[in-house]
Amino acid sequence: METLQRMAAAVDAKKPLIDKDLTVAGKLNGPEVQIFHDMPLGMAVSDVLERAGGLGKEYGELIMGGPFMGKRTTLDAPIVKTTGGIIAAETFLPGPEKIGLLVCACGADEKRLREMAASMGAVVAGVAFCK
Repeated sequence: METLQRMAAAVDAKKPLIDKDLTVAGKLNGPEVQIFHDMPLGMAVSDVLERAGGLGKEYGELIMGGPFMGKRTTLDAPIVKTTGGIIAAETFLPGPEKIGLLVCACGADEKRLREMAASMGAVVAGVAFCK
């Protein structure tokens, strides 16, 4: 829906893409899920999280995008035109000593799955691809 609204603004009002609507969720000091409209592109993730009440005491990682397709990010990373959300995720629980990865075109890519395995303290024992 936002894409259509931004396209209409570009055509009708000749407005360039300079801001985004964002969903911020997770381990926050404010409400767990918040929506912000017209956040400027280039704004730091830390500034967005501050508007959301700041980070909670314990979070595992920051994700720009969704939980599987999103990418790990940092506080100083900028909001870009493809950013739809920021998640302050739970801390990773310790995983098994070894873990296998199943990489699927409709889910997380191998790099993301390897990040998650490392965060759990697990060694990747093998990788399989569904397609």
